[in-house]
Amino acid sequence: MEPLDAGKDAPEGVLVTYWLEKKPEHKVTLSFSDSQRTSIKSFDNEAARDGEEGKLAVPAEAGMNRFAWDMRYPGAVKVPGDKSTEGAFTGPLAPPGACQVTIEVDGRTQTQSFEILKDPRVEATQEELEAQFDLQVKIRDRLSETHESVNKIRGIRRQVDEWVRRVEEHSSGEVISASADALKEKLLSIESELIQVDYTGVRDINNLPTKLDLRLAELFDVVGYADFAPPKQTYEVFEEFGARLEPQLDLLQEIVDKDVPEFENLVHELEIPAIVP
Repeated sequence: MEPLDAGKDAPEGVLVTYWLEKKPEHKVTLSFSDSQRTSIKSFDNEAARDGEEGKLAVPAEAGMNRFAWDMRYPGAVKVPGDKSTEGAFTGPLAPPGACQVTIEVDGRTQTQSFEILKDPRVEATQEELEAQFDLQVKIRDRLSETHESVNKIRGIRRQVDEWVRRVEEHSSGEVISASADALKEKLLSIESELIQVDYTGVRDINNLPTKLDLRLAELFDVVGYADFAPPKQTYEVFEEFGARLEPQLDLLQEIVDKDVPEFENLVHELEIPAIVP
C-alpha cells in the first residue's frame, strides 16, 4: 500500500490547464498542431463516455481542469481483435519545436502557442531527432497500410462467406461455394504474409513465425528506443520490409480488380435472389 504522505510525480508531457465557468453542454475538444498549423492529434471529453480504447478523455468540469498530452502523434491503424501486435500502436514522439493547442468549448475557441524543448542531457542534434521522427512516421504509415490491407481482406471474406451461407439450399449453392473457396484461398495466402493469422496469445510468440506487420512494429520500437539518429541499418531493414510488402499489396489489388468482380458477376449470372428463404 502506498504511504498516505507519498508524493506523486507530475504527469509526463505537455500540461494544458484551462478554466471553465460552468460544465459545458456540448463536446470539449483539445487539438494540438505544429508550427505550420498542421494537425497532430485531437482529444475530447466524450472519449470516456464512448469507451474508446486507449483514447484520453479531456476533463470538462466547472472550474480548473488539466490535461496531459504525451506529445505523441497518432499510432498505426489496428486490426480489430488481433493479438499479435498488442501494445505496438504508440505513435511517433513529436520532435522539439513550436506547437499550438486549441480548445473548443460550445462553439468558442482559444489557441495558445508553446514549445517542446529538447532534454538538455540528450546529445542528439535537432536534425537527428527530426530524422528519427521522420523514419518512425514512415514505418507507422507502412504498418497502417499493412493493417488496412488485412482489414480489407477480412471484409471481403466476410461478405463472400455471407453469400455462401445464403445460398446453401439454393440450386447454385455448390457453384458459389467453389468460387468462394478459390477466392478466399487467394486472400488467405496474402493475409498470411501480412499478419500472423494463427496467433492466439503470448504462448505463440516462440512457436509461430513473425510476419510483416509485427516486424514493422518491432522496427518502430528500435528506431524510437532512445534519443538518437536512426542507424543506417534501420533504413536498410525498412527498405527490405517494403520490398517484401509491395508484391503482396499488388496481388491484393489484382484480386480486388479482377477476382472480386468475377465472383460478383457469377452471383448475378446465376440470378441469386436478394432474399433466400
